Amino acid sequence: VKEIVECVDSYIKPLFLNRNLIAPIEVAKQLLMPKENSAGNIVCNAVMAAMSQAIWDLFGKFKQEPLYRLLNPDAPKEVRIRAYASGGMWYDSQDPILLVDEALRYQAEGYTAWKFRPEVPKGLDHFARAENPPPIEIDRFLKVAEKLFLEVGASMDLMIDLGCRLPDITSAKIFASALAEMGYLFLEEPLPR
Repeated sequence: VKEIVECVDSYIKPLFLNRNLIAPIEVAKQLLMPKENSAGNIVCNAVMAAMSQAIWDLFGKFKQEPLYRLLNPDAPKEVRIRAYASGGMWYDSQDPILLVDEALRYQAEGYTAWKFRPEVPKGLDHFARAENPPPIEIDRFLKVAEKLFLEVGASMDLMIDLGCRLPDITSAKIFASALAEMGYLFLEEPLPR
């Protein structure tokens, strides 16, 4: 909570106090610009993202338009955006078959696409992993990705978020090529920020 209050007091309040919030594009741009001490600060980044979403929501209500029409006035009146499930956090002591079970659960809920992540060393939570991404065993993870694709890839699109865990561009190219050959939809954040 202390970090949230610090972020609001030092960064959010100066952006919003005495401002016309009916100009969300400019405010949202400022929220997305990295500020001193905000890059890598998960709490402050989350607060900024929440404020950005709230501004867009208010602006849409004020204009009585959905967000996609605000961003693209020439967009067709009826637009459908497919949602995907995001999960797949597993630990090195767990059996990768748990990923198949999770994907099938999401599929049963009606999702047609699912994004998962490489294993995390036991005892390392999501936030610690984001701050200092541990390396992955590329060959081992590609075998897991292939097994998963063989089990569920015919019935749902699969995606991978590597969480900045590959060491260099060469590894990223090899990894991306292997996924493309398997039929994966996309690869997110293969390299360190």
